[in-house]
Amino acid sequence: MSKTASEERLPFLLHPPTQADVLELAEYAQSAAVLYGLVMAASASSSSGSGQAPTWTAMPVPMTLFPTVVPRSCYHQARSLMVPLQRCMDSLARDTPFLLQCLRVTATQDPFTARLCELARQNPMEDDRPALGILRADYFITTDRRLRLVEINTIASSFGALGSHLRSLHTHVLHRADILGLFRDLPHRAHSDLPGHIDAAVAQLASWRRAQCENNMPENGALEGIAEALAHAHRWWRAQQESQSLDVDTAVVLFVTQPGERNIYDQKWVEFTLWKEHSIRVRRATLSQIAERGQLVTTGSGTRPALTLAMGAAGDPRAEFVSVVYYRAGYIPQDYPSDQ
Repeated sequence: MSKTASEERLPFLLHPPTQADVLELAEYAQSAAVLYGLVMAASASSSSGSGQAPTWTAMPVPMTLFPTVVPRSCYHQARSLMVPLQRCMDSLARDTPFLLQCLRVTATQDPFTARLCELARQNPMEDDRPALGILRADYFITTDRRLRLVEINTIASSFGALGSHLRSLHTHVLHRADILGLFRDLPHRAHSDLPGHIDAAVAQLASWRRAQCENNMPENGALEGIAEALAHAHRWWRAQQESQSLDVDTAVVLFVTQPGERNIYDQKWVEFTLWKEHSIRVRRATLSQIAERGQLVTTGSGTRPALTLAMGAAGDPRAEFVSVVYYRAGYIPQDYPSDQ
């Protein structure tokens, strides 16, 4: 029989939270989530350039109330695999014949995969073509504490930005749990009859236990890392184009998004960090908008065409160079309403 939240004993708490504790902590966590920007759109919002004012409504993202306990060995193993897996995925992405061979059966049954394979045949990935990968590897841990890879997300990898704020939220929740006496040797109510100096010592020990828990929550720098990677790619592209005497001072990073994106705030954190830390502007557009307003232009002899995009106010024909295309869409058939 599965245990309820009030019956489950978490390894870092000396006492399982009561139902009243869970309700109080959940309300506190949801308030903290909003304050920390751990939110998603409550309903589909208008896309950039749609001609409609966006609807800024938000709700807390689904999250755990307490930090999840992960074996230290599994955590460090996952970290050690990050770079090798990224290099492997980059090599695979450049091996078009291999990918087509792997997908040959799927392509006979799924029209969407078949169309993607056809596009890959027409535009094979060149070995020297620059590409930036923002990947997310998902794992599960077996009952005998072994790490098992589930999948590697190579497009539209989400929650990197929001996940970076989760440690701060869990720290606040643990402080609240400490106030409720969940780190104490005895339930909080049992301390009412203890002498003051003993109660103070018990409380101090409980706070030490809570601090130990916090110290074992690693920092998550995914948001800063994603922004830094995009900024590095942006600077590299600008250096290549400036050698062609092009004016690329106003070049932007393009976020390819879905219409009515609910996870917009995860993307907005990256957008704001790019501007705050690197003074790089972002434009958001769907694949349909890119087909309508984008154009490939030749920038010089022997160079690849550059993408320009006119996403300004209505009636503004001026186009901006796009330095980096960051896909947060394009992985489901609904993202491609036409063959454009």
